Amino acid sequence: MAWRKLFVYGRKPARGLAKAAPGAPPAGGAFITPHILTSYAGASVLIGIATKFFVAIVPSADGRIVASVAALLMGMILFVINVTDPQAKPSGRRAWFIASVVGAVNILYLVALALGFFELVAGAGG
Repeated sequence: MAWRKLFVYGRKPARGLAKAAPGAPPAGGAFITPHILTSYAGASVLIGIATKFFVAIVPSADGRIVASVAALLMGMILFVINVTDPQAKPSGRRAWFIASVVGAVNILYLVALALGFFELVAGAGG
């Protein structure tokens, strides 16, 4: 079942192979861990809830602007959480540069999701 490799991280080694390194994440399904809350699915749900909540409180607010700001803030929060984790913190200029570029692309992706850009590209939007 090779497809299981897509959904399970930190798998246990086969018999006779070395055990996982100390501090390695335990084997488990990616959809049942706290990591799912910081995925695109979890982040986009939180962005949607924050947008609906803010527009309900301030009816004159433009939902697209609120969604964009919420996506930017969520992306920045997730970036800071990830780079301050001692086990995932980039070390060196090159690692920080790569982390920053990947973080910026992820933030732009969240903003595009919040604005419904991919629905427009697929022809489902109006």
